[in-house]
Amino acid sequence: KTVLDYVSSKERIYPVGRLDYDTTGLIILTNDGELTNLLIHPRNKIDKIYVAKIKGILTKEETLKLTHGVVIDNKKTSPSKVKIKKIDKNQNNTDIIREAGRILKEGGLVAFPTETVYGLGADALNEDAAKKIYAAKGRPSDNPLIIHITNMKALEKIVSEIPEKAVKVAEKYWPGPLTMIFNKSDIVPYGTTGGLDTVAVRMPVDEIAREVIDAGGGYIAAPSANTSGRPSPTTAQHVAEDLTGRVDMIVDGGAVEIGVESTILDVTVEPPMILRPGAITKEMFEEVIGEVTIDRTLIKPDSKQVPKAPGMKYRHYAPK
Repeated sequence: KTVLDYVSSKERIYPVGRLDYDTTGLIILTNDGELTNLLIHPRNKIDKIYVAKIKGILTKEETLKLTHGVVIDNKKTSPSKVKIKKIDKNQNNTDIIREAGRILKEGGLVAFPTETVYGLGADALNEDAAKKIYAAKGRPSDNPLIIHITNMKALEKIVSEIPEKAVKVAEKYWPGPLTMIFNKSDIVPYGTTGGLDTVAVRMPVDEIAREVIDAGGGYIAAPSANTSGRPSPTTAQHVAEDLTGRVDMIVDGGAVEIGVESTILDVTVEPPMILRPGAITKEMFEEVIGEVTIDRTLIKPDSKQVPKAPGMKYRHYAPK
């Protein structure tokens, strides 16, 4: 059960970043880090193809060994490294938070815990940084990112208007597992919104998340810290297994509490509409603002419609 063959059809050879468990035969690793079986997905547009030929069935332990270096022509590659900084809630973590903030301000990627899942953070107002999220996740660029903030004053800068119903919902459920869709202001780049004139905004309650957001400049785009189509991560180890080599730092705050993606509520329409179900239900919204509708026309993969909400056009996220 060893790597017998490892070749690249284009450019240079890179180490395997991740292998699915119980895998046999040819493994295709695309440039976005996602393992793809070309027989199942013949229409995928792939810029680079990396092939690892595996003999036999890999156990979980053997798979993890491979992620720490691959034998190529009898020479072991250097494994990808990632900074994992563990937060001790009983200690002063200022240095860790400051380092995370520095990386974010410099345009890097930092994974950190929220009360829902671990997020993959970048400066939301830096279009180049947002592009790094799409590349790391292998996420289509028309799938909008959620901007994370820590206070209502910050919201005023990135949206063109705040409807009265949005204020009432925010007073009740922010901070918390709720994302709202607003019309964006000019300061928010289209690279963050997936080309849309609307922007998805969330205010997490998790203290580690809030400290990282403030340290990074106050506006952090942070979808779930996994490659697209993979289960959403609820621990730092999940992030490391999936994104090592594609993220600059992981802030380890332990297991998250909810493990379900935030509810997404579109407040640019009347009545407001739930675009993605989550921890906050239709009934909970209606107690605060009256009628709320649910978008039942989930966008199909072959739809030409651009999704307003993250995760709606492609596969829904499913926490580990």
